[in-house]
Amino acid sequence: MFLDDRDYWTFLGFLKLYLSMPDPWTKPHKDLSKEIELVAYCLMPNHFHLLVRQVNERSIESFMRCLMNSYVRYFNNRHKRVGSLFQDSHKAVRVESQRHLFQLERYIHQNAGSIVEDIARYKYSSLHWGKKRPVWLAKV
Repeated sequence: MFLDDRDYWTFLGFLKLYLSMPDPWTKPHKDLSKEIELVAYCLMPNHFHLLVRQVNERSIESFMRCLMNSYVRYFNNRHKRVGSLFQDSHKAVRVESQRHLFQLERYIHQNAGSIVEDIARYKYSSLHWGKKRPVWLAKV
């Protein structure tokens, strides 16, 4: 759940944190950058979509646990609430072909069409980065 810009940007900050190598000058964190590649994302007010590649069989599980624990703790503290935040746990679909990968990426980005007219300008979607993707966002 995302109630305002700060919630969206905090979630994106956690994505960046877990998908980047630790900086020796900052607080240590679990580095999942060698286990997970984030290909696409779209954050919606009450849910989100992530398209990831995993290296190991359990990489997504570890990544989602870190991401969700951090974000839910932040959100509950900020909004003075307790309990789970999203209705269901994450769902995963195995991508079997390049065509399927592109279909999923398109589906993820088109979710923003219910919020904005021009999905390429939706700032909480990986589509808005264009070719200037940050290092924590994998190339397709």
